[in-house]
Amino acid sequence: FAVIGMPEQSKTDLLADIIYRKTGGNALLVIQFVKYLWECGLIWFSFRQRCWRWDTKILEAKSIFKDAADLLSRKILFLPKDIQFKLKKMACIGSQCDITILHLICGDDSASKEPPDELCNINIAIAVDEGLIQKNGPNYVFAHDQIESAAYSLIPEEQR
Repeated sequence: FAVIGMPEQSKTDLLADIIYRKTGGNALLVIQFVKYLWECGLIWFSFRQRCWRWDTKILEAKSIFKDAADLLSRKILFLPKDIQFKLKKMACIGSQCDITILHLICGDDSASKEPPDELCNINIAIAVDEGLIQKNGPNYVFAHDQIESAAYSLIPEEQR
């Protein structure tokens, strides 16, 4: 096991090298890959030792993602189906969407019953918490164009 927080710099250099090789140094991919490792329990914080830990051999064995869209597509597929559906619909519209329009195109009848701010339900909040979309005034915006591409790529071609 390797550890961050120890005086030995070579262990963190090894982790950085693994992450760089698997992401090509793409900043979005680096962030998403490290989140993926943490979510899968492949990198964790040891409170007893007060440092980050990981198993270098397991990290080395992890498959390399083809590109950012591949990694992000996998992340989207782990979300509940209704969130996936909304992200796919939003990707069809473009990089940003008003919440009312998003609810209308998703067939959400509540769009006409409540103000749009109250429609920012748990589903949309989860996508925001995951860093996939951001609230920008009355609109929701994909946090990165690769996220929009990933969501769009999940739509079967005959339905695009």
